[in-house]
Amino acid sequence: MPPNALPTPVLTDSLMAALEYWRSLGGEDLACDWKRFDLFEVPAKLIPSTMVLDIHPDMDNNVYRFWGTIMTRIHGRDMTGKSPYELEPAELARAIRKSHEEIIKKRTWGSSIYTFERHSGIFHKHCTLRLPLSDDGKTVSQIVMLVDVSIADASDRRDLLSAVCG
Repeated sequence: MPPNALPTPVLTDSLMAALEYWRSLGGEDLACDWKRFDLFEVPAKLIPSTMVLDIHPDMDNNVYRFWGTIMTRIHGRDMTGKSPYELEPAELARAIRKSHEEIIKKRTWGSSIYTFERHSGIFHKHCTLRLPLSDDGKTVSQIVMLVDVSIADASDRRDLLSAVCG
């Protein structure tokens, strides 16, 4: 399953808008912290599928500060306050941990396409943009992960939409 890294031009329009917003706040220079990053400035359709991860020196202590409602539908549980490395399947959790390690080390944005079987048995595919935030301009304090499910299969998107509208 390992996720496929995406070059900038392959990002969806919504993810590209979020990337440009982060860049406008000095994100490329780690000059943007959580206090400055306003979720309401990213495309509204991404907020239900957004996650914010608090980073700690021991990665096993990393926890989700924010977990969008569509992510609960995708993974079958609310992960607010929990470690991303508890997600299932285990292969997905390992790929997520590796992507977080890369963001922390490189201190710049990253993107991937993830494909996996949801807890409900539905095959799922989505595009994720990861944006590092920093409290001190040197180390990554949070990672904002914005997920665009528009590349998912139509039946999967309908199922996710029923969680939001139903």
